[in-house]
Amino acid sequence: MMPITTTKSVKVFAAAAYREPIKTLIMAKKWSDSVASVQLGQLVWDNTNVPNIAIDYVIPVPLHWTRFAKRGFNQAHEIARVIVQKSGGRMAPILKRSKRTTFQAGLKSAERMVNVHDAFVLKKCDVTLYKDKHLVIVDDLLTTGSTVRAAAKLLFELKPASITVVVACRVID
Repeated sequence: MMPITTTKSVKVFAAAAYREPIKTLIMAKKWSDSVASVQLGQLVWDNTNVPNIAIDYVIPVPLHWTRFAKRGFNQAHEIARVIVQKSGGRMAPILKRSKRTTFQAGLKSAERMVNVHDAFVLKKCDVTLYKDKHLVIVDDLLTTGSTVRAAAKLLFELKPASITVVVACRVID
């Protein structure tokens, strides 16, 4: 479990450690290779307990529009699409990255938290849809957890039954 606040926590599922050959699939986003993202989604489905958890809504961690325009796709969204197809859950892109952040890579833990502070906002939506539902946040990589903490903090305002984080891989020291 990864603590989000003193009273709330989320489960985190990672398919693998951040090392080869998975690292190459993660880094494929730099070359606009969306096929690698689909492979990561399948890897998550096949190598975690995700098929056995309750999933109502799948929420990919969004990119800022400038990064999306440069890359042409959102790796987290492509991974989430696989989970939606396999689980029967629904895609809910209800988070927006409102702040253009620097790349997290190369930042220290405290700098990462500051970098993503207030980076997300909830899009206008019917908040009653998410109350008492099982929400799954999807991202490609978890290092310090700063990004998913920032996302989960907003989603807890919707009063869901649970929030689970699913990532393709996780940095393990």
